[in-house]
Amino acid sequence: RVVYKRQTLNHVSFRECNAAYINVAISKMNQVRFSGCHFRNGSLNDCRLSSVAFDQCDLVEADFSHTSLRGIDLLTSRISGLVLIISHLRGVIVNSLQAIDLLPMLGVVIVD
Repeated sequence: RVVYKRQTLNHVSFRECNAAYINVAISKMNQVRFSGCHFRNGSLNDCRLSSVAFDQCDLVEADFSHTSLRGIDLLTSRISGLVLIISHLRGVIVNSLQAIDLLPMLGVVIVD
């Protein structure tokens, strides 16, 4: 049996990090701010997020499986192709254009 210890990030700020493919899975993050970070294809699955902010981040195709996004503000970030569980989207904060990126996950077919 493999046991993973949850790593903890408290009161941390990341600025303009080029962290494509980053793996911070199974982390607990409290009071963490990501500003201008490049997390394309990153693994943020199985995380516990509390007071976490993503400001102008590239989260394209990032994996948020088993991570609740309730109360997380993604308004200024790129989020197309996120990998997640639909129920964990409840309460996420996005703009109307980002919502269009999320609709296919809900099974919505958009035809113009």
